[in-house]
Amino acid sequence: MSSIIWDRDSQEAIDNPYEYPAEEQFIREAKVLISKLEEIILNKKHFYLNDKSLEKATWMLQIDILFTFKDAIEVLDLKKHRLVGPLIRIMYENLHQIEYLNSGTEKSSQALINWFDNKSPRHFDYREYIKKTKSEELAGFLKRQYEAYSKLTHRTYRSLLYNYAKGSNEKAENSDLEDYHIWYDEGWPLRQSMSMFYAILGMFGKFMISNFKVYGVLTEGEVEEAWNNSMESKQIPRGYITPEARKMFGLPDEE
Repeated sequence: MSSIIWDRDSQEAIDNPYEYPAEEQFIREAKVLISKLEEIILNKKHFYLNDKSLEKATWMLQIDILFTFKDAIEVLDLKKHRLVGPLIRIMYENLHQIEYLNSGTEKSSQALINWFDNKSPRHFDYREYIKKTKSEELAGFLKRQYEAYSKLTHRTYRSLLYNYAKGSNEKAENSDLEDYHIWYDEGWPLRQSMSMFYAILGMFGKFMISNFKVYGVLTEGEVEEAWNNSMESKQIPRGYITPEARKMFGLPDEE
């Protein structure tokens, strides 16, 4: 039974951010999972420099996803959530790039040639492929999603605002309206933002697992085994209070 963070909705995480033990469980599970996948994917197969195969491209992109996920977990564990957004964008684009390169179309074959020539496939091309093979509605959703994650890299006002604390309302200068004072303090992690990024990383961790099962050098069984052996046997429930916290607040022990 895995941590609830792997399947948590990001908006729900913002609305109800105080799930410290569950987040700690998620970090433990993620670190074990990364270690197991890292060992398999780096040692199972080797490629040569001049190899320009689809398998090699997929392998390299998956390694980048895995280590980007590792970086994101490490900085979030250090409560440096400001750095997580751009890492999420990298995972997002790599996951779709792998799917597109493996689509078996004439355009994707040319995209693979271009990729080895140091050119990046456009996310627009991936969405056009989705529009033709799945649905226009899904392509439209992916467009909006792409734009949303792009803001985490392009550092728009709202994306930066996730890093600022909001104080009590007061009179704004040169205005009769009340406003909120905001300030930045690197040593003070914001619970809502931290929880949001935990939930998004949980979602992307599951996306990574699904991608590794379908594409690349790992078998579905190898990925499932790594996942199952990384998850803790007992899930920490929502609203769980540690024995230490219960003692501090004078609460009775759990039955």
